[in-house]
Amino acid sequence: MRVCVPNGTDDRAQLANMTTQAQAVLNKADITVVTDRSDYSGEEIKACNEVGIKAWLLKPQTSSNQARGYFGNRDFIYHPKDHPM
Repeated sequence: MRVCVPNGTDDRAQLANMTTQAQAVLNKADITVVTDRSDYSGEEIKACNEVGIKAWLLKPQTSSNQARGYFGNRDFIYHPKDHPM
């Protein structure tokens, strides 16, 4: 079996395609895929779920504050012993 790799800069629409090809090559129905923020869309996750592929994803960044030059949540660290609630 041959797995085709996409040629292009936008791979957001390739997650389900690539993982179903991997399912066929591995001859396994249940596989898990790990992806970063740039490699998926909601439609791709749904397509993976429909064919038994479990997708592990990073939490999406929903705030546009960093694009505006502000600090984001990942720029802060909570130290509970210094500031108990």
